[in-house]
Amino acid sequence: MVEQPANRLKELCEAKHLERHDVCAHLRECGLPASEDTVRRLERGGAIPTKYLPALIALLECTTDRLLGYDRHSPADQKAAA
Repeated sequence: MVEQPANRLKELCEAKHLERHDVCAHLRECGLPASEDTVRRLERGGAIPTKYLPALIALLECTTDRLLGYDRHSPADQKAAA
């Protein structure tokens, strides 16, 4: 069974020392509706609406796969590769 990846927004923001208000401000600069509550919900690992992806990828300087967690392999895939 393939594990559903969780988004890595919180992890990537922490790595870049970005606070919720920084992410919120960036999203607003990109013309997107955002509040700190919006960012908090996104950080909890839910699906990120596609309208936010380009802005978040630009801010975090990462790929869509990295942000959405698709570049991680499931434990079964890792065992098969070994």
